Amino acid sequence: MKFKRLTAVLAATVMALSTATAASASTVDWANNTGVNPNQSAVILEDRLEEIKNDNSMSEEDKQRHIEKVEYFIELRDSSNKTRATYTAPRKEKTLSVPYCKQEENNYCGPATVQQTCKYYGKANVDTQTDIAGEIGTTSSGTDVQPILNYVNGKLGTTYEQFWLSANATNYEGSKRLICESIENNCPPIMWVSVSSGYGGNRNLGINGDTSKWPYTVGGHYLNASGYSNYGEVYRMTDPWLGKGVYTSNPNGGMFWVNNYTTYMVTNVVSA
Repeated sequence: MKFKRLTAVLAATVMALSTATAASASTVDWANNTGVNPNQSAVILEDRLEEIKNDNSMSEEDKQRHIEKVEYFIELRDSSNKTRATYTAPRKEKTLSVPYCKQEENNYCGPATVQQTCKYYGKANVDTQTDIAGEIGTTSSGTDVQPILNYVNGKLGTTYEQFWLSANATNYEGSKRLICESIENNCPPIMWVSVSSGYGGNRNLGINGDTSKWPYTVGGHYLNASGYSNYGEVYRMTDPWLGKGVYTSNPNGGMFWVNNYTTYMVTNVVSA
């Protein structure tokens, strides 16, 4: 799962955002963290770009694909979220068939989200969550973002990179473009969220069907965005935390809809 207030760099960014684009879940109780390492530092896109360029383990083809992805993130950040010439507004709706994989341990939202992502891409013989946890370094404190992306990219040949919403001062319209474009490209975003009581609750206790609320509060959590509706105003999430009998649009568990503003306010990193 996910968060939003880290280093001095992030703190300064959050202060700058407070006048127009409030930081998400800034008062989360980390005792309720269920699978994200809260001690991560924001990835600076220019630093990541240089890291890719100097990575001799990548083929030139893969290196170029990752460079293009990070340059896209930089363009999104530097455009002040104005519409790019290449941007096409979301269609009315689109969903991706991301399968639900219930997380097997409280701190396994990272491995479970990896499992969901790999199964979506049709990978045969997906590793167990325990094996994935070992590969990505999951501990009792949770999992870092980059090992998750390294695992997924290595197994699937994808180009997932991190986009920190707070560190890049993206408003919710920019966030919507990032999520919807990823879904349009058949790439289910890997989300890191942290949900305070102002944005989350318990739909079993009277807010069932209210897309302005996340179904729960949590210090940090990973899951997939797997679709959007109403021209990007509402997202579908495929969530390894929610099982059968918990609020869900899937009778087997794992899926719910939530509006784009709430999603923006609880999201720390969109990996796409």
